Amino acid sequence: MWRQRVKIKGGPYRTLGLGLYPDVSLANAKEEARKNYLLARKGIDPKGWVDQPPPLFSKVADDVYRFDCIDWGESQAAVVGSLLKKHILPELGDKHVDDITTRDIQNVMARIWKVIPTSARIVLRYIEKIFDQAVMDNHIDENPVNSSLRRVLGNNRREVQHYPSVPYHLVGQAMSKIRERPLPFYSTKLCMLFVILTACRHGEARRMRWSELKWREIESSTDWNDGNWDEVDWEELKGGSTKKVVWMVPSDNIKTTVSHRIPVSTEAVKILIEAYEMRHLRDSELVFPAMKSGEVMEAQSLSEFCRRLNLGGTPHGFRSSFRSWCADAEVPFDVAEIALTHKLSAVVRAYLRSDLLEIRVELMERWSEYVHGKLPDGWKWSPGNEEFVKQIEVLTNLLGDLRGDMRKLTAMLEAAEARAMAAEKRAEVAEARGAQMEVELRELRDSRDPGQLTLAL
Repeated sequence: MWRQRVKIKGGPYRTLGLGLYPDVSLANAKEEARKNYLLARKGIDPKGWVDQPPPLFSKVADDVYRFDCIDWGESQAAVVGSLLKKHILPELGDKHVDDITTRDIQNVMARIWKVIPTSARIVLRYIEKIFDQAVMDNHIDENPVNSSLRRVLGNNRREVQHYPSVPYHLVGQAMSKIRERPLPFYSTKLCMLFVILTACRHGEARRMRWSELKWREIESSTDWNDGNWDEVDWEELKGGSTKKVVWMVPSDNIKTTVSHRIPVSTEAVKILIEAYEMRHLRDSELVFPAMKSGEVMEAQSLSEFCRRLNLGGTPHGFRSSFRSWCADAEVPFDVAEIALTHKLSAVVRAYLRSDLLEIRVELMERWSEYVHGKLPDGWKWSPGNEEFVKQIEVLTNLLGDLRGDMRKLTAMLEAAEARAMAAEKRAEVAEARGAQMEVELRELRDSRDPGQLTLAL
């Protein structure tokens, strides 16, 4: 496409489309460009946008952000909003979208590309998304975030650094240190203990509400998958009850944006009861609220808590401790991954449609016994419900058969593709030979009597 960029006298720059090549010749494009140039020198916008100029970048960014927040969780919206205010809007917010060039974006990214690589990649992707919206709204003709910019910025990925974790045989000692912490830190202390015992993400625990905790009397295996769970009666729970407590994590409070159920072990229930008894100190719907504000506890509160106690790991690192223990205790892979709310592969999810809640209840009880020193040495996973073990074995065998069938199908497709390529090659050879025979026939044919020699196929 022929394009022209002109500066309107007393106004902004404009990028104008002059037509598609070769429908529009170079001469016609030059003539159209000359007319636009003369209009621009007089202060007339060739596109007629003098009265309605393209919006500011901040306006488009705000529209895109508000639309995205509908599907985002609270934490994701906060992260992107902070990056917008800190790195994007100060430089680009007051400019019209059609005035921003690739060089402007490069200047913004150059300051953060190597310093905060992960956040910088998020910033660049979001700038690109904002300009995509501007293109969709016909404010600009093309997105200035292009392949040339990415090549100039280069690669900024660093080596992955894992969260420090406490070896699982020392988790019990870490919990003892946490329990010895004075009372004023009760919310942080209880939240940290709950995170260790449930192996959940600490962000989920910090945002957990009392209404998300449910319970029921379990009489058979089918009761685990029944959706009618009751609100927890805390007075009855404190008096002792055989009902099982499950934390129903909503979709907006989890990294995978998919609701999840986390079984609460007996020791973890004691922590919840202790938090409930402290509820009068800070009346809040949050189970572990911040002590001063009563709002969601800051993420660095737990990290700083672990650092002050010199635990040797971070809140997220205790998930690694749990996973390592599962591996050494021979816990089935799928059970351990679901307990950590990790996404399984698409093929596994297609067949394994249960969250294995019943078997995870026993798993979390054994983990709680281990960190409290109640589990025998050398203990290996041996679930009480053999039916679940058989189901996992059947699924494992089924997946193995499926992988074998996929390998056979892939081999068949490769063989068919090879045969098709061979047939195509033979056709090309035959076509070339036919053309050569026609040339030889023309050379042999007597020009005085063209009809005396014919080619019979």
